[in-house]
Amino acid sequence: MAPPSDVDVGDAMRFHRQRHGDRYSHSIYCKIDAQYCAVLESIEPESARDEPAEWPASPPLKDWHDEKRDRATVLMAVGAAGKSHWSASIELCNDGTARFDVAARINAMPAYLGSEYACLLGSGALDETSIELTPGILLNCDPGTTRLRFDKADCRLVVEPLITQTDVWPQTIRWRYWIRGTPALPPP
Repeated sequence: MAPPSDVDVGDAMRFHRQRHGDRYSHSIYCKIDAQYCAVLESIEPESARDEPAEWPASPPLKDWHDEKRDRATVLMAVGAAGKSHWSASIELCNDGTARFDVAARINAMPAYLGSEYACLLGSGALDETSIELTPGILLNCDPGTTRLRFDKADCRLVVEPLITQTDVWPQTIRWRYWIRGTPALPPP
């Protein structure tokens, strides 16, 4: 059975996922003038031939498990590409916060590692740890594990891990980020 495609995150945001080839893509929608508009879409290949087998633009999340908690829906996902394995925990809270904790178990220094998104509205980078997706909605990252790169010309956002040990392989690399209304605060 396919997982539900939409989960509301508080009153102003919605998480959407759909099957995209051999994996799931996901999008973030924000309520603007009483209707939901897409603000972020994960970058996925058109087909398996369109990406390097080892280092995809976004984690190749293929299997999902959903769990309801008191104040949140928790989505757990796993996938693999090449010799590497990915996992993601996405906590969609009733207070309007979406928290992403992503990890990859890799065997060698990656050519690329991270989560890449198309920014669909007039987004603006504030610095390496925050970006305004739309007025009042910020994406922040954990500065100890993660940084943001925003390409304004292509409207692409890359959330990438900071790899500190380059001489120990295999290792698990982790990146964390969250989306919520302003003011931007550390994750609860």
